[in-house]
Amino acid sequence: MDNRRVAVRKMTEGLIEVLDLTRGETVGHLANISTGGFMLVARDQDIHPNMVFQFRFFFPKPIMGQDTIDCGAESLWSDPAMGEQGYWVGFQIIDISEQDAGVIEYLIEHL
Repeated sequence: MDNRRVAVRKMTEGLIEVLDLTRGETVGHLANISTGGFMLVARDQDIHPNMVFQFRFFFPKPIMGQDTIDCGAESLWSDPAMGEQGYWVGFQIIDISEQDAGVIEYLIEHL
């Protein structure tokens, strides 16, 4: 895999569930996150490169007063997850509100 990340990714603490808003289904949980992207541990293989999603992240406790954030993201790659069921999937964030981006920045700085 070509490593072209601009921002440092931080491992997430606690289980941050990720909902696909289009399908209304939880697709997995975050493994790590940066201001420009994230890695998802997906429950199944339905996610292939170049797919676009609208996601909602559910925090185990509020961050800056928010329990959730929403973002649009495009899948970049997918690999089987070693030692876990499912797949690791890398995403680039392509659409996010300024407020929700601020929550991600806070999360990264305070992990």
